[in-house]
Amino acid sequence: MTTQTLRRLSLVMALALMLMAPAAFAQSKFGVVDVDKIIARSRTVSQAVKAAEAKLKVRQDQIDAKMTEMQSARQELDRKRSVMSEDQVKAEEDKINRQREAIEDLQHETNKELARIRQEVMPPEVNRIMEAVRQVANTEGYDLVLPAETVLFHTEKVDITPLVIQLLDKNSAAEKPESVEKSSDTDSDEKPKSTRRARPRLPRNND
Repeated sequence: MTTQTLRRLSLVMALALMLMAPAAFAQSKFGVVDVDKIIARSRTVSQAVKAAEAKLKVRQDQIDAKMTEMQSARQELDRKRSVMSEDQVKAEEDKINRQREAIEDLQHETNKELARIRQEVMPPEVNRIMEAVRQVANTEGYDLVLPAETVLFHTEKVDITPLVIQLLDKNSAAEKPESVEKSSDTDSDEKPKSTRRARPRLPRNND
């Protein structure tokens, strides 16, 4: 499920919410969650995105270097334009234009590749976010949770974004020691220790 699909579903839920009976509306507990903020602030999600984007860092560095080279050529042409013939100026301008077109083509291909990588990375991360939202909603007793960008106004009281971020990062931190512990048990002659851990307590709004 992509964030675009999530937003479309949220609009449907918002319309359904408007059609609810007043009594049912008053008795229900609603929350909002900012998916973009989760992606930006959650260590688990942001690290996955950054790891994917790092694959294109070399190409982006090349683009930046070519851009700097083109800008230097443009400044040099402007500086010497008064002492150059029209043919020389035209030749230099044509050269700079070819550089610009090459940079634009490379940037376009890089952007396409970045979009493809994000499409591969984001669906699993969005699924993790949705599962965390479900767990928080169940624990905190929310009847309905909507993406914040589809809500015209809400107070911080109904914003469960911080709880979702905390849960995602706690789950990620809880997974890492287990793999380390298993590897140490394999190499050690000592009696293996139990890997069973207490279930982490979900933080609440008033914690």
